[in-house]
Amino acid sequence: MLKYANEHVDELRKAMRKDGIKAYLIVTGDPHNSEEPAARFAAERRFFCPFDGDNAYVLITEDEALVWTDGRFFVSAEEEIKGSYFSLMKLYTPGYPLPEEYIKAHNLYPLGTDLLLLSPEDEKALAKNGVVVDKSYSFIMPEVPSLPTGKIWRFDDPRYQDLSREEKLSHVYSKIKEEGAQAHLLCTLDDIAYLLNLRGTTFPIPRCSIPTFISRLRRGRTFSSTGGNWISSFRE
Repeated sequence: MLKYANEHVDELRKAMRKDGIKAYLIVTGDPHNSEEPAARFAAERRFFCPFDGDNAYVLITEDEALVWTDGRFFVSAEEEIKGSYFSLMKLYTPGYPLPEEYIKAHNLYPLGTDLLLLSPEDEKALAKNGVVVDKSYSFIMPEVPSLPTGKIWRFDDPRYQDLSREEKLSHVYSKIKEEGAQAHLLCTLDDIAYLLNLRGTTFPIPRCSIPTFISRLRRGRTFSSTGGNWISSFRE
């Protein structure tokens, strides 16, 4: 990984210059803000940066390559990035600015980043100080991991569930009606798994599928972006 990281950064910088991007931010996460994102969403960061830990932000400019991580990885990160373009920035440590603070202080706009992986709050915070461009340079990678397509099944065993799926949905429908709403959109994978009593292979939901749940009064649907189809549809 270290052998090719600098070459990958060089190629990225060429693309950034062509697009007029002053800095490129790569975050660790997925569209659902999962704690354990699928390999698809971590691949780009690991392609450009030799640090292999679970939590990192990467910022690449014309002259700098920085990686932020937390205290669990300070020692391993220093070893893994040795000999690369990258310098370690220690998260939540005095003397080290956070990524958004660094970007603001150095006026690194236009800033490119994949907005699919940012929360609306993070996007607004970055956009307060300059132009943020929805941009992904994952196309530079020769191969991008596929989205997970593992099997999902319903797990309603009363020994392990406090309520059945129907009981949980009944609470949701009541709340929708109480609030005068038409629907409730649920995007966090662990919450979808809990509400619908769903489980997946080896790790609950995040590594086996990428669903979104939409609940309307008396009916619900779970949409999987992996295949572009509804994976379940039901009516009370």
